[in-house]
Order: sequence, then C-alpha cells, then structure tokens
Amino acid sequence: MGRIAELRYEDMSSEQKAVADRIMSGPRKTLEITHNTWLRSPKFAELNQAVGSFMRYEILEPRLRELVILTTGKHWDCELEWHLHRGPAEEAGLDKPLLDALAAGRRPRFERDEEAAAYHFVTMLLDEHAVDDATYARTLQVLGEQRLVEVIALCGHYVMVAMLLKTFAWPLPDGVEPQLS
Repeated sequence: MGRIAELRYEDMSSEQKAVADRIMSGPRKTLEITHNTWLRSPKFAELNQAVGSFMRYEILEPRLRELVILTTGKHWDCELEWHLHRGPAEEAGLDKPLLDALAAGRRPRFERDEEAAAYHFVTMLLDEHAVDDATYARTLQVLGEQRLVEVIALCGHYVMVAMLLKTFAWPLPDGVEPQLS
C-alpha cells in the first residue's frame, strides 16, 4: 500500500462515486490507481479524466505517444508509470532493445526521425527545463506544430501523473520487479 489507502467504491462519497461511474463508463472500464488518487478531489478527477483520456488515446500515433510517456516516466524514476506503459509501448511497436536502453538511462537507437526528435526534445526539456533553438527547430521541422504541442502537453501530463504516483508511493503490483536502473 502507498501513503494513502486505495479508495474502495463502497467507501466513496456520492460525488466520488458519480465521477468514478463516469470514468468507468469510458474506454478504460476500470479505475486505475491514478484515478483512485485523483478521486480525493472529485472535480479534479472529472476534469483530469477528460484530459487524461485524450492524452492516452487520441493524440499522436501510439509509438510516439508511448515513447514520450516512458521517457517522462524514466526521467521521474516512476516504476509504476513505466510498468503501466511498457506493455502498450511494446504493442505499439517499440522494440525490446529500445525499451531496455531507455529503462537503463541510455539513449536508444531510433529508426524513425520523429521518435529521435521527440526523445531528444523531451529529454532536453525535462533535464534542462528548456530547449535550445536548434532542438526546437529540428523538432518543429520533423513533427510540425500540432504534434510538437501534443508532445509537450503529453510530457507535462505524465509529469503530473508521475508526481502523484511517487508522492503517494503507490507500489508496483505484487510479483512485478522494478525495471528502471
């Protein structure tokens, strides 16, 4: 257990239950630990669920989306975020050597320019809290404005997720070993 207990549905307030019901009626069908955390603030949970669902399912192509999420999770050494997205990253086509390098903190080898550009951009943004003109120009050229905005927004959203998961010390599921080094 983390620093706060997982909310059980039967123990939720009527406001929390109403939000939980709306979340479970969407594409996820269950409450993930992030939702369970957010429900401490039902209005936040409701609003963030809409943003989170958009971020998780509608922006960027799956390979690029999962790369940005995992790069962000690794930056924060967030084992649970990594665990929750490693499988979807593999399903999206990111290969084991790339994921293993990322988990170990090494720059992966990329076959696609957009993945290399997004990785470099996100890494620089997280490490230095800014990007230089050359990185900005290269990423803009490769991704275009819309995808660049989406990369930044996705990174920011998953920074928030990592901060919540780490602050409340949500553990990995039983039997799951840490993967980040």
